[in-house]
Formats: sequence, structure tokens, C-alpha cells
Amino acid sequence: MKRLIFTTLLLLMASTSTLATDAPLTTPRPHWVTPTPIATQFSVPEADIRSGAYYLLVDTQISVPAEGEREIYQEFAVHITNPSGVEQQSQIFIEYDPSYETIALHEVFVLRNGEKLDRIASAKFEVLQRETDLENLIHDGRKTISLVLSDVRAGDSLTYSYTRTGQNPVQQGYFNYTTGLNWAVPVEQVNLDVYWYKNTPLHHKFFNSDLKLEIRKIPNGQHYHVSDSRIAAVIEQERTPSWYTPRAHIQLSEFSNWAGVVEWATPLYRAASKPNQEISAIAKKIQLEYSDPKDKIAAALRVTQGDIRYLGLELGENSFKPTPASETLERRFGDCKDKTVLFIALLNALEIEAQPALVHTENGPRLPKKLPTINGFDHVITRVKLGGLDYWLDPTRSTQYGHLDSLHQPQYHYALVLQPGQSELTAIKPGAELNSIITEDRFTLQKTATKAANYQVSTLYSGREAEFQRDGFSRDGHKNIAEQYLTYYENMYGKVEAVEPLEIEDQQTTNQFQTQERYNLASFWEDAGNNRYEANFYANAISSELEIPDSSRRTQPYQLNHPKRLSQTIVINLSDEEWIFDDETFEEFNPFFEFSYNSKFDEAANTLTLTYHYKSLTGHIESAEFGEYIARLEAVNEQLSYGIYQYINTPAAETPGLFDDITVLNATLFIFACYSLLIIAWRIEARFSKNNHPQEFYPVAIPKLMAMWILTFGTYGIYWFYKNNLYLKKKNDDASMPVARGIFNWLWYFPLWKALKNDNSERFEQSHLPLAPIALLCAVLYAMLSFAGFKYYPMGCLLASCLLIIPLANYINHANKDNTAAIDANSRWNYRHYLLSLISVPILLLSIGSELGFMPSDKVVSGNALHAHTLNDLRRKGVIEPKDQIQYFYSDALFKFLEDGNGFTNRHIFSYWADEESGFQVELANFEDIANIEFEPANGWGENAIITITRKDESSFLLFASSMEGGDKQFFKALNERWQAAQKKITPPEQG
Repeated sequence: MKRLIFTTLLLLMASTSTLATDAPLTTPRPHWVTPTPIATQFSVPEADIRSGAYYLLVDTQISVPAEGEREIYQEFAVHITNPSGVEQQSQIFIEYDPSYETIALHEVFVLRNGEKLDRIASAKFEVLQRETDLENLIHDGRKTISLVLSDVRAGDSLTYSYTRTGQNPVQQGYFNYTTGLNWAVPVEQVNLDVYWYKNTPLHHKFFNSDLKLEIRKIPNGQHYHVSDSRIAAVIEQERTPSWYTPRAHIQLSEFSNWAGVVEWATPLYRAASKPNQEISAIAKKIQLEYSDPKDKIAAALRVTQGDIRYLGLELGENSFKPTPASETLERRFGDCKDKTVLFIALLNALEIEAQPALVHTENGPRLPKKLPTINGFDHVITRVKLGGLDYWLDPTRSTQYGHLDSLHQPQYHYALVLQPGQSELTAIKPGAELNSIITEDRFTLQKTATKAANYQVSTLYSGREAEFQRDGFSRDGHKNIAEQYLTYYENMYGKVEAVEPLEIEDQQTTNQFQTQERYNLASFWEDAGNNRYEANFYANAISSELEIPDSSRRTQPYQLNHPKRLSQTIVINLSDEEWIFDDETFEEFNPFFEFSYNSKFDEAANTLTLTYHYKSLTGHIESAEFGEYIARLEAVNEQLSYGIYQYINTPAAETPGLFDDITVLNATLFIFACYSLLIIAWRIEARFSKNNHPQEFYPVAIPKLMAMWILTFGTYGIYWFYKNNLYLKKKNDDASMPVARGIFNWLWYFPLWKALKNDNSERFEQSHLPLAPIALLCAVLYAMLSFAGFKYYPMGCLLASCLLIIPLANYINHANKDNTAAIDANSRWNYRHYLLSLISVPILLLSIGSELGFMPSDKVVSGNALHAHTLNDLRRKGVIEPKDQIQYFYSDALFKFLEDGNGFTNRHIFSYWADEESGFQVELANFEDIANIEFEPANGWGENAIITITRKDESSFLLFASSMEGGDKQFFKALNERWQAAQKKITPPEQG
């Protein structure tokens, strides 16, 4: 009796918009439900908790009688771990359809310190008409029970349960149900029980799970059970395909094949697709106007798309059952089912074969793996058969113009065609590749003194892309879109003026849409300093499809925009000056996309043309292929920009004084002069102090060999190889060149070992040298270290190469064991060695410190080269946040990083310096707050480039980047790409 009263109360509330009561009625749980114990002893997986809640139980029990209404009992228990959980869990929402469902509430209580506290009496109880899908023009009539609980605290365990009774009558009692077995949050216990009393078998299928369904007989039926415990959270990565889910779930269905679903659904559509007199009149008009059946189909489609607005009243049975075609035509609105049956009614009147086709807009690729079920689809389109071909047409799309073969056919992968005898899904074959965007940018560059340029953009959209643009202009308005375009170009080029209004041409007969834009760029040429002006061009219409993901870590598929065909041509009309450009060509073909670029210069017309093409080849990237995909993107991204420059009014260069400024060049010249003086002193001393002691090869004590090798930055190695090869030349009386062998010593390691090996065989019975394979390996390593030292870790490579020499030097010393006077003479230290140490040691310490990351480097470095203590200092000073990852960094300081530095992260740009008067100063700017970035190259070798960062509030600050090894250009390129990526959030459609 209580349950009847509660059901009546809910039906009464469904007839009003909102009703509240202080004490909602409850009923005992159904007799057939077996209570599932809730864990009272558990350990919370703190690292995986989200929104302050740990679910202790997700329990679903379903009773499906042979006749009558099915019941679904659900119980949830959640442990609240913090105030965020209190906020999230203190309100319970239960959604239902009042036209065929009732909700019976059983319990709502809190377990606190072992005490069970009822929360029904104090709850605020309402029934809301929320219409959560209203923004998609769908009214489903569903209502939501809202329970606002009082006195819920962190540390409580909240439990609530209810039973849902009823089923949409249009489903005719057929049963299907899908439920998850893990989620984005951890769960202590999940439980599913189905009590099956029907004579037909119940089919099941697990996805992403190794669980097994337990089946046992019960009186008059069967009991299906599955459960799991301590279920870890499963997180879905960003940009996974819509059809992909990493989470486990189970599907239950009464249907054994798709023929059963067809048998159920076909009568619903056949009854609604009958043409009436008005539909027949429209068909007769089309018949008189067109003779080609394809034109008739296209005309009927335009009537359905253009004259019938989209609006879904999916209340009760209408969520599956279409409205009769005559009624849809009369009221001039309908959802996908209604518009489909009207379209089919028109085609039937035209004697053209057509059937409804059930599809899923997101999960299409997975349909063949699913069990047959009524609920496996979310959309209806139309299959039209003509001349042995299938046309898949969607009456809900924006008005499609042109010939039937020029219309975009949606790619939903699989469809269930509703016609008698159909028992399988039908694969939707891709239509012709009609979708494309072709952009032509035309720059007419004026004299650099004015810095201006004329800019025209022409974009031609075809197929689906034309439909998107046609719909966008209709929805957002011509003027509003023109303003969006202007804002986009201002972010790219600075001050921009629209010379003429945005023009559009809707070429409906070919289903194409074209836009024409004309602008004046006031400051296109950038003053790079020293009378140099630069202009940069970027394949912005293609670049968004070639963006490099922020992370290369991927365990799930990565979605791409597909199909996508883009072409961009940039035509640069140059001023009447002499220009010279080399023609270039680049092509990239891989399993993911095709890309080509070429530049061509027409000297007669003084025109440079850049052409780019992109075509997607797949809709997603498997995780195992993700690294290769990123590598292909990196190769292509280097081709997306093109820069030109020129000098004007260059004055005669002035010769600066050597000490006008302390530059890297001056410092280098000073150090070179010191070393030159030491070499001169050494040669003078060697001339007047002859070493006449007999010696084999060139013996020298190992400590001095290593010290001189390091102090001379490897130059001593040239001398050592020279002296040993000079000995061999005299001994063998051959035509070898000891000087060349000393200079190119990386080539002569193994030959010297071989000569020493022969000498060893002549002098000693026992070998004192490494074996040939080891010597060969040492020779290869020595050559590699000699080259690597020019760019990567010079000091480390220098030390390693010196160690490889020791076995050879050690044998030479052993061969001179009886000539200790020679070794002593060659190993003696004098004043010039100490002077050398005085000059070299500080340079060595600075080099080692910068290589190890303890002190600033003279080059631009990547963020991962910075030590943890440096990053902690920057966080402590507020330069970066803990989550930030520095991409590139440069410090002009000599010893301490905190003296000055600048760089950028994925999020922002930073610059800091220590000032004696005002202390530690910091400039920060997020990428989306930046209006412009200007680059001024270094004035000379070893100098710093200057990058000016201008915020949108017109404030600005400077960054400095070392030009060593091109680091300044690498720094600016990566910085500019990050900034451009941030601007693309407001990119207009054709440039996106």
C-alpha cells in the first residue's frame, strides 16, 4: 500500500513543474532483492580519489518477469573523504520518464562512527523538469528527482537505494541493458544480478574485462551474477576516438541476431512512411520539374532539410516511434525519425526505393562487435538505392545543394537497414572524396620603408566543408564572422584594416562555397635591426591539422580529423627590386597523412609561390604508432613557415674599438692571444733547450699527459700524435706526414696502435697492449668522441678521449723504462705550464659547471637540462609553478642562475633578474595574453638576440637568447609556435 501511495505521489508530481516536500515517502526494498554487504573496513586509494569520494558499492539488481513490468533496483554507497566530496554528494539526482516509469525510494542514510543516521526526514525533496538535451532541440519529457541532504560531513559513508519500475511500451517488452564495471574513479565493490523469468535466452558479452558471468537456475527462471572488488580507476586520455573506451562493461540483450531488431523496428517506420495527398502533390511537382532520378532525390532531400525544421519531441513512445509523415509535413518540424519517414514518403511517391537506416553517430565502428539491441543506435538516416548504388542521405543536415553525386554522405561505418529479410549490419562505403578546402593567400609587398602589405584571401569549400560554412554564415551572421576573421588576422599580423567587406559566393549547383577577403597590413615588414627588414609567411590553413601533441606518452588511440583535404597557396608579389630564391620541394608520405610543399620563384614576374597540400589517411593513431606519428609531424612542421628579408639604406659600417664593449668575441680573442704567447714561449724554449736523451717514441708521464690534454682542450693530443708519428717516420724512413697525422689524429689511433703492437712483438715476449678488437673499438670511440665534443658535452668527451690514449702512452713509457731521463725531461713542469693552468683551470671549471647544469651555459638549453635545485629556486621565486615544464631557457649570468634568466613553458613566458637597488624582478605573461612577439637577431658572433614580448595591454618586456649554435633561432621558433598555437583558439573555420 505504501508503494502505491508513493507511486501515485510521483505521478502527481510529474504533472507539475516542481513540487517539494519535507519528508519524501519511502518503501521497503523489493522482496526479490538480495542485499549486498557494504564494506565497513577498507583502505581508501588516496592517490586515485577524485571529487572527494570513494564508492564503496555500486549494486544493480534487475527482475525481468515473463509478463508484466521489469524492476531495476540500484544501491550506491560512497565514503566522503573531504569537503569537496561533501559538496558533490550532498545532493542526489534520479532521472526518469514519467510517461512509463515510477521510482520507489527505499533508504537514504549516513554511517558515522558506526552509527546509522537516517537522512530522509530532513531532506528537501523536489521533482524538476530539467530537459538536459534542450540545447540540441530535443524535448524528452524526462524528470529528475532531487534530494538535498542535510548534515553530511567528511568521513561519512552515504548510502541510498531505489527501484525503477516500467519500460517504454514501444519496446514491446524486449530486454537490453548495458552497465559499466569500472569507471574513472576507484570502486570498492561492484555487483550485478539479473533474475530472468522469460522463456527466451538472455545473451551477454563482456568488453575490456576478464570477468565471467555466473549462471544458476532458480524457480521458474535463471539468475545471472557478476561482481568484482577493489576496482582501480581507468582514465580515458584526451582526444581518444568517440567509439573507443578503455573501460570495462557488460552488455545484455534478448536478441540473438539483428533480424529480431529489424522485425521489431520495421513496422514502426512502414506505418509512418505512407504518403498522403499533400505529399503526393509535392512529389508530382518534383516529377514535373526534373527528369533525372538523381535530381528528383536531391530535390526531395532539399524539401525535407529546408522546409522542415529540426525539433525532437521524444516523449515516451516517440523516443523510438516516428511521427507519421503527413503530420510532420503539416506541423513543419520533426526529429531524425520524423524527417526520415517524410523523405521516404516523398521518394515512395516518386517510385524510388528507400529504407530507414539506424546508425550510431559515434560508436559506428564498434557496432559489429556489439550484441544486437534496440538501444544500439542514436540516429536514423536514409538508404536510397538507385542504379545498383547505395546513397546514404541524412534529412537532418543543413540544406544540401547540388547534384546527388556532389552531396556529402555521412560516414557512420555501419547501419541497420530496416527492410524485411535484413539480418545483418550493412557497411557504409565511403563516398567520393568531395570534401576539401582550397585557400589562396596573395601578398603584395610594398617598400619596406612603409612596412605595409596588401593581403587577399580566397577560400573555396567543397562538399561537407561547404555545408559547414553555409550553415555557419546562416547561424552566426555575415557581419559577426567578418569581425572574427579580422580579429584572427590582427593576432597574426598586428594592425589590420579590411579594405573591402567580406564577400561570399554560394555555388549551390556544385555544392561549393567561396569567401573573398581583402586587407591592408600596416606593419607586415618587421624591423629586425641593422636596417634589416623581415617578412614571414605561414601555412596557417593547414597547420592546425599538423599540431604536435604536448605529450608523446600514449596508451590509447589518438583521434584525427578525417577525412580532411586541404590545399594552401601563398603568392607573394615582391617590390621592384632584385630577389633571388631557390626552388624547393618537400614530400612526406606515411600511413597517417600525405603532405607536400614546394616553392617556386618566377624571376620575370618577381613572384614567389609557396604551395602546400595535406590529406588525412586515417581517423586515428594507434598508441604503438604514436611516436612515429609525432616524428612525422616534427619533420613536416619545419616546412610550414617561410621567411624573407632585405636590407635598405645600409650605412657604412664603423669599426668598433677592441675594448668598446666586453663581448664574447673580445673575450675569445684575448684568450687566443694568451695561448698564442704560451706557444711562442714554448717554441723559443724548445729551440734553446734540446732534449738529447735517447727515447723510443714520445714518452711522457701519464699525469702530465692527462693534465696537458685537459688544460689545452685536446690540443696537446695533436702534439703527442705528431711526436710519435715523427719517430715512426724516422725509424721506417717512409714518406708519411707526421703533422697531418697529428692534426687528424682521430683517424690515426688504430694505425699507431698497430705500429706499437709490432714494436711490442720485437721487444717483448709478452703483449703490453690491448687486443686488436678492443683497440679497434677504442679507435671508433676516439673518433666519435672527437666529433661529439664539438657540440655535446665537450669536457666529458675530452676526458673520455684522453682515457682512451692511456693504454698507448703506458706502453710507450714501458718501452722507455731504461730511458728514465727522457721521460723525466718530457714530464717536467716549468713556468709556462703553470701559466697555462692559471688561464685554463677557470675556463675548465666554468665549462664543467655549465655542462653539468650547476652554472649557466653560454647557449640556449632545453628545460630538462636544468637541475632540480635550479627549478626549485625558480618556483620559490614565483617564476614558474610546480606543474610548469620549461621548454627553453637561457641565462646570461656567469655563476648563478638567479642573477638573470628567461625562457618559456607550455603555459607562459618569463624573464627575471637581480637588481642591487630593487632586488629580484620578474616579468611573466601567459601566451593568450600576448599581442605580439618581435625578434631582433644578434649583432655579431657570440652576441645575444633580443626578443620583445608585447602584451595585449601594450606593456612589454625583453628576452635574450644566445646565438651560439643557432640557439636564438631555435628559441624564437619554438616560442613563436607556442604563441601561435594559443591564438588558434579564436581561429576562423577555414583557417582552423
